[in-house]
Amino acid sequence: MDEPRAAEYGEASYHVFVVTVWDGEPRLVGPEHCELRWCTLEQALELEGAHPEFPRILRAALEQV
Repeated sequence: MDEPRAAEYGEASYHVFVVTVWDGEPRLVGPEHCELRWCTLEQALELEGAHPEFPRILRAALEQV
C-alpha cells in the first residue's frame, strides 16, 4: 500500500504483518515508536492509524487468518 499523501509526506510504502504465534513479551527495538501492545480488533480500530485505509486493511488482513 502506498502513501496516500505523497505530495505532502513523500513516497512511502506501508507493510502489514499478521502474527499468529508469539513467544515472550512484545518489545520495542529502536526509537521509531513509543508504545507496543496487544489489543482487540475493536481497540485497534479506535487507534489513530498512520494510513486512512487502516481499518479496511486491518479487517482484510484478519480475514486471511
